[in-house]
Amino acid sequence: MSVPSLQRLSITKECATYGSDEPRLEISTPCLKYLKIFECRGYYNFLEDMPKLVEADVSVDMSKNEKLLRVLSSVEHLVICLYPSIVLDLTDSLIFNRLLHLELNTYPEYTEDQLYCLGSEPSSVPKCLSFHLESIQWRGYAGTLDEREAAAYILKNAHRLKTSTIRLHRTCMDNGQIIMKDLTSMSKASASCQLVIV
Repeated sequence: MSVPSLQRLSITKECATYGSDEPRLEISTPCLKYLKIFECRGYYNFLEDMPKLVEADVSVDMSKNEKLLRVLSSVEHLVICLYPSIVLDLTDSLIFNRLLHLELNTYPEYTEDQLYCLGSEPSSVPKCLSFHLESIQWRGYAGTLDEREAAAYILKNAHRLKTSTIRLHRTCMDNGQIIMKDLTSMSKASASCQLVIV
């Protein structure tokens, strides 16, 4: 698909319509400003950067679409589904100079090959996290070790953070009070950050 003037792109496929097909799409849209992909089985190859991209809402299999993160680096508003262990890679391996709002939807149900812990924090704190990020929403937080380390890292280093909303995963409601206490005890770089846990 090559549409040089395209500014909005939405790719959606409902789970109920899945067959055995895995869509493969090469995309060339250098003027794109808004991107939404809700399609967990496809492969998407973006042939060039999208420096005008402002907002992205992405729910894909990141193991098949590793290069997708590169084209998201100019966004101001990012909604993305990730395994918690990838959260630090998201901020360390890429430069998100304009990122103001980050919404994470995490997958708490792991298979054995996805159960790996964060090795260490990134060697340096990305500027987007230290000086730009103003709000974060985290959906599906279950209090796993990976999630806890990622949350602690973000709160400890986000100096401009104004709001941090963490929505607990439905499976951890029995331990909700313990998880809430743990989150509220984490040190925060921003004294004005309002932490909301629901």
